[in-house]
Amino acid sequence: MVGVVRISVELPDEVLQLVGNEAGLRQRLAVALYAEGSLSMAEAAELAGMDYMDFWERVTSLGLGPRYTLEHYEEDVRTMEELGLLSSGGGDKP
Repeated sequence: MVGVVRISVELPDEVLQLVGNEAGLRQRLAVALYAEGSLSMAEAAELAGMDYMDFWERVTSLGLGPRYTLEHYEEDVRTMEELGLLSSGGGDKP
């Protein structure tokens, strides 16, 4: 993430009890932003203050696995062709 801005947020006691502390709030915010597609998994892991794999485990446990788009698929096909792992034209979608 590029810059850092510190903000103060007033929360009802009940909400604070749910999130526990600042780290818990950051993790929940990161999951929400990842789920809505605003952050990549790497960006969300950084916001959450978690290792990428720990964040991956967290979101997959919530049923929010990695997003694999058509663009990701096409990029993977190009990469496999460049590496000689797939012949050109062999990238027909399954």
